[in-house]
Amino acid sequence: MSMATLPPELTDHIIDFLHDDRKTLLSCSLVSKIWLPSSRYHLFGSLDIYSKERQDSLIRLLKNSPASTIPNHVHTFSIVTDQRSDIPNSFDTIAPYLDRLPVRSLTLKGHQWRPINKEHEKDVLKWFSGIRELETRLGFSCSEHFFRLISSFCSLEKLRMHIKGLRFRFDDLQPIRSFAFPPHLHTLVIGLDSERPLALSWLVSVTQFPPINTLDLYTITDVDEELPGVQALLQTLGPSIHSLVLWFECSIRTFIQLLDQ
Repeated sequence: MSMATLPPELTDHIIDFLHDDRKTLLSCSLVSKIWLPSSRYHLFGSLDIYSKERQDSLIRLLKNSPASTIPNHVHTFSIVTDQRSDIPNSFDTIAPYLDRLPVRSLTLKGHQWRPINKEHEKDVLKWFSGIRELETRLGFSCSEHFFRLISSFCSLEKLRMHIKGLRFRFDDLQPIRSFAFPPHLHTLVIGLDSERPLALSWLVSVTQFPPINTLDLYTITDVDEELPGVQALLQTLGPSIHSLVLWFECSIRTFIQLLDQ
């Protein structure tokens, strides 16, 4: 049996091993029509927008090549901005073309989040509703911006968030309305911040969690200050947790004392 007549399931599996070898994937895409979809899946599956030039290139492709099938293969999308620009500006620009990107995993990294322009909000929120995995490395100046963004992803299953981005004052937020994480969320990864040790306790106090079966908390550096928030979260989630990872950055002596408590 020649390679060209191997079952598609087997060729797909072989090409999967080459997911990070772009040069070989380009060669595979030229072998036959059978090899093309799997090759394109890895060649175009991940898209990073970290400059205006890359954003403009994407828009030209989506706008000027409506018959192109390349966007159909994008499943992982990342937008990274610096202090001179912001992520909503990027969404305002690409909003008319988002329906051509069947993204399931989204990463947002930026200095400051602000609400999306009302003109494009409907298109962006519709696109958000299909996202299954989200990572946020964003700055939020108020709790409402944080809550509105997370609740926009109604189909979210995996969330990776960073406490450092919650820059608002927690002692100014009482009383506050309760917030519910998306109902299908089952995996939660939280990056802690020793400079904001009360953040996790605050989040637990105002949040309704769905059954979380995988929890990853990193990195616990100030045990005395951060551990109460960790304990509160574990007590809230209770028996739904099947997988738990706690990252500590402390001395062996401190860790042993912690185990003896």
